[in-house]
Amino acid sequence: MVCRNSQSVCHIKQFCFIILSFIFYSLFSQDLLANNYLSLLQEGSTLRYEHWNLDRKEVTGYSNFLQIYQDEEQQWVEQNANTKPDGGVFTRKQLIFTDNGEIEEYTEEDLRDVYQVSTTYRGSTSESVLNRAGEIRNFKQQLEKGTVPLELIMLHMRLLMPELLKDREVKFPIYASMLALELEEQGLPQSLSQLEMIAEPIKKRNYSAPWGAQEALQVDLYPASWTVRALLPAEKSRFRFVIATSTPYLILEFEEGKTRHTLLEWDNGDSKMIDELKPLF
Repeated sequence: MVCRNSQSVCHIKQFCFIILSFIFYSLFSQDLLANNYLSLLQEGSTLRYEHWNLDRKEVTGYSNFLQIYQDEEQQWVEQNANTKPDGGVFTRKQLIFTDNGEIEEYTEEDLRDVYQVSTTYRGSTSESVLNRAGEIRNFKQQLEKGTVPLELIMLHMRLLMPELLKDREVKFPIYASMLALELEEQGLPQSLSQLEMIAEPIKKRNYSAPWGAQEALQVDLYPASWTVRALLPAEKSRFRFVIATSTPYLILEFEEGKTRHTLLEWDNGDSKMIDELKPLF
């Protein structure tokens, strides 16, 4: 569940440090999957995750997801509002997909740091606009085929499940637009904001989901480079997902850094009156 909250900002900066040390590192695999997410988009679908701090043993917030289809624009929208335990919203995120499920635009607004970033994807080009306290920055990046924007990592892990269930590792490059901005500010190539990752199936297990017992697959995600993994401690470079083995391959739990995100609620949208759906923001 990949965005600029306090944990993910830390991870991005750590990736930045490593990437700068390996300018000539080869980032991309030749066997990449086409990134079409239509099979995972469901009108009215909602998800709610709890954020649990593993060190402090306390709830630090929630993530609330909603998927809707906009007929007039002929596009899919996924919204995510991150809230504090008291319900106050601190970040708003929105993904826009074409009618056939390809990523088109991502927008994130942080109400704490007072910034907004909007990234559009056209073919192999990513273009971002950052508004930080009225200061506007623009930057473009050429992406290799199959590159996964960091904000799509949760959907992408679900998309990989048919291959992961065959006990196969999957390699793919990720792209972090905020890291690209940091690299530009330091006069370094933005292409270094792309890093090849490995999704490795670990083991199947029984999981107590909100709707009952569920078979799940533990999948670890980490940098493909042995050098990167050696320099970063495991808790900073390895991310753990627990994903349902049956469709729609819901992410039941995932860990990043010191935070565990656990699925509390899921509604596939079948019971909702579509005309009464309200956006999260």
